[in-house]
Amino acid sequence: MDCLKRYPEEASVFICRFDAKDSSKLTWRMLPIHAACYPKTTLDSEGKILRVGTRAKICVIEELLKVYPEGARMKDDVDMVPLHLACRNGAATSVITCLLDKAPETAMCKDYKGRTPLELVEHPSSNTLNKQRIIGILKDHKRNQTNISLRKLNSQLR
Repeated sequence: MDCLKRYPEEASVFICRFDAKDSSKLTWRMLPIHAACYPKTTLDSEGKILRVGTRAKICVIEELLKVYPEGARMKDDVDMVPLHLACRNGAATSVITCLLDKAPETAMCKDYKGRTPLELVEHPSSNTLNKQRIIGILKDHKRNQTNISLRKLNSQLR
């Protein structure tokens, strides 16, 4: 984290990889906040990969968002915002709520396949440790956002 404190601008720099055979072809692109939300994995009892959280701890994610809050809204090469990655990878609830607090609208962002973070984690093939807890947080967030929108609409109609 010392590096981030000395060079905060690096939180806003995309990391890219290009194809080894065709250097004009982008393989992937992400910000450090996306990389922080990549999964830690283990094997479940059936030998399938189980996503058990994010590589970075909440303090790293908070620091990245502190120096570059817009990072929570930025999309990677497959149109995923950090919330997509955190949800898909079974992040701790503190990570999910931190990302939602910084950029609540990202709960409705769609990736290149048209999936929201909720749809990603609800998918039957999703194999994450905190799956039900994450679904609950996202559904609560959606209800709260709907209530906020309704209150705004009602106040405008008065």
